[in-house]
Amino acid sequence: GYKWFSKRSVETFKLWEQVFGGTDRLIRVMGGWVSNQILSNTLLSYKDAYKHTDALAIGPYFSALPRVLRRTKTVDDVFKAMLDKTTKEGMESTVNYIKKQVKVTNSFGVDLVAYEGGQHLVDWNTRKVDEHPNPLLYAANRDPRMGVLYDELMNEWYRAGGKLFVAFSAPRIYSWYGSWGIKEHIRQPRSDAPKYDSLLRYLNARLYPTHLPQPGINAKEMDEMAGTVTNIKSPYAKNPQMIWDMSHHKQIPSDLKDNNPRDIDAHWQANWDTKNLYMSFAINDDDIATGDEITLTLDTTSAAQELEKQKEQEKLDIANEKALIEKQKKEKALRKLKYERIAKEKKEKALALAKAKEQAEKNKNDKKKAGKNADTKPDTAESKKAEMLEKTTQKEAKVVSKEVKEKENQKDNQQKSDAVSAIEAEMKKVTEASKAKAASKQKISTSKEGKKLETKVSDNKKSVSKKERASAEGSKKAEGSQQAEGSKHAEGSKQTEQHTGLKKLITDNVITFTFTPFDELNKQTFITVSDSGYLINAVIPWSEIFYDADATSIQMKSGDRLGINIVVKDYDKDKKGNKSLVSADTNLPLPKLVLKNVLFD
Repeated sequence: GYKWFSKRSVETFKLWEQVFGGTDRLIRVMGGWVSNQILSNTLLSYKDAYKHTDALAIGPYFSALPRVLRRTKTVDDVFKAMLDKTTKEGMESTVNYIKKQVKVTNSFGVDLVAYEGGQHLVDWNTRKVDEHPNPLLYAANRDPRMGVLYDELMNEWYRAGGKLFVAFSAPRIYSWYGSWGIKEHIRQPRSDAPKYDSLLRYLNARLYPTHLPQPGINAKEMDEMAGTVTNIKSPYAKNPQMIWDMSHHKQIPSDLKDNNPRDIDAHWQANWDTKNLYMSFAINDDDIATGDEITLTLDTTSAAQELEKQKEQEKLDIANEKALIEKQKKEKALRKLKYERIAKEKKEKALALAKAKEQAEKNKNDKKKAGKNADTKPDTAESKKAEMLEKTTQKEAKVVSKEVKEKENQKDNQQKSDAVSAIEAEMKKVTEASKAKAASKQKISTSKEGKKLETKVSDNKKSVSKKERASAEGSKKAEGSQQAEGSKHAEGSKQTEQHTGLKKLITDNVITFTFTPFDELNKQTFITVSDSGYLINAVIPWSEIFYDADATSIQMKSGDRLGINIVVKDYDKDKKGNKSLVSADTNLPLPKLVLKNVLFD
């Protein structure tokens, strides 16, 4: 088939050459496949087709596997999937395909062009605009990072030696069948169309040559556009002076576009040693009010756990995809049965009509023949009697035909009903098997959680026992004291216990701490409030972060990673006394954390 395509293309080229009197005004293009260099070699080499070809055309698109796109939860996940080096649809694979295709075309002395290309974010299994993951794919196409990827694609195309590149496509709206337009409508501003902006930059660089950017995607630029930095270094506190040091602080960007003096301005820094994590938050806020708070979320999921989750998710996706394919097969079988039934009915109807016409024609001929052979005019009574007999015979024939047809239909319907029942039974078995598998997984998960809970309850019991023993010893020592002093001491002990420790919420491998400028001082939280804002220093033991592990086994070291996210909320009153909420966030959304702290000496 491919060789025939090559042969027929050359024949078509020659027809054009004859009409145009040569090749001066022609560019003869052979179509190829971006990921198949062997095909390109076959097309150009077969019967020396390259001698009659000027260019080979491919479609360099970058994307991600549909099943990976289906499990994305954020726009960040979509970009992460496209930059995955292991996928055949990703940016790196597409660039490698381009380079290999250039080697093939160079060996035959023809150019490499792109008949179309660009991003290819689409899930063909969807049929609705708002069906997942479509909204995330639209958002990714509007994200400035898409422009960075287009920069990379076009610059790599140029460096490899590619010629004409036709970006797909002209302005059009985004929908479930793809986000193909380089603009969403013809009047969309360049600032809101990152793909269009990137292509114009590429054209300007060709028209007004300067130095081309160096190869490779600018990871820092991508991270800044995403509103997050993938690796932030946290200094090791070698001495006490470094515990609350903020010389390397990071800013928490506000999610407001136009900041004013009343908006929050926040900075933070993390320092550490083998026992604790030290967090400092400096908030510039001229109107501290009830409701102002800082939420710190830490994710202790290890790289091995993330990989395991990814593998489990991939297995689940594959199983779901197989179930979907099986369902589609069943639906196709049902549609085929329905089509066969309709086709059979049409055929029977056409056959019956043809027979009726044939019989009518025969009766007509018989009447003519009978009229010619009769010597005398038949008696009117006898004629009427013959006509009545003929009509009665026709009616009886119709009744018999109808009964036969009904019996055949009943038999056919019974067979179809049996087939449908068999298919539905098979589908029911597949569904029950899927539910049983899901229930088994849930049971395993519940068992694991139960073990964790038992361990935690056991640790709590041990802790309570220690407190009870300490309380009993304290009571014995206080027996000789006066009643008022004992009462005062008991009250102070209760207050200290109430405010010792941090407000936290634990979910799976994620732990969340909450701080406010109105918290009372304790052993772990230190707060300073001024006219311009407030400063919070928090001591968080590693044993509280890794709550389900043995405290003696926690040995934090240089190079360990910890997922971190900080949200600062600020309630301000306007002139009318109404409250409004503004916030700043290191990374949205929660709880999916991509911001990592690298601990180092």
